[in-house]
Amino acid sequence: MVSVSDRVYEIVGVKVGEVLPSLTFPGMYTILYLTQKGENVCGTCANSYVNPDDPICHAGTYDEGESLVCVECHGEIESSYGPITQRCPVWDERAVLTEEIPEKF
Repeated sequence: MVSVSDRVYEIVGVKVGEVLPSLTFPGMYTILYLTQKGENVCGTCANSYVNPDDPICHAGTYDEGESLVCVECHGEIESSYGPITQRCPVWDERAVLTEEIPEKF
């Protein structure tokens, strides 16, 4: 029997026992599954994951950051937007730290 809590099925929007998705729909965002001990599991492996000592207890989108490694297949779990490589050109952290916030916008 697969070691996935019923809450995880609810989070990703499928009935208990149905196939767990790797991506959201709509949007096609990467879904990351996490075990009780904090291990990463990809969507493919989540459907066959059997470890009663460390069940999958949470799921959510993995939007940006470096690729993670699945504890089961050791494959890469890529974030939806990829690694963070640059700041938004409009954002200037120094301005936020030094300028006062106006009372009214």
